[in-house]
Amino acid sequence: MNYLGQFNWQGEVFELNTTAVSTYQAWRSFCYGLSKKLGVNIVVLFNYFNGKHDNYTIRQQVRRA
Repeated sequence: MNYLGQFNWQGEVFELNTTAVSTYQAWRSFCYGLSKKLGVNIVVLFNYFNGKHDNYTIRQQVRRA
């Protein structure tokens, strides 16, 4: 499945796309991608986007024929 993620990292919003089998796998993929892009340790991102705050959304993208 294709997923679209919107992540608010300290006021800057990033939109990312990924293919994953679950929302959790998509979340991990997005965190790893942001880690590389921002040069931030992955553990910091896992803690920042831990679901306790409204700072990210992930939704499935529907493919249309």
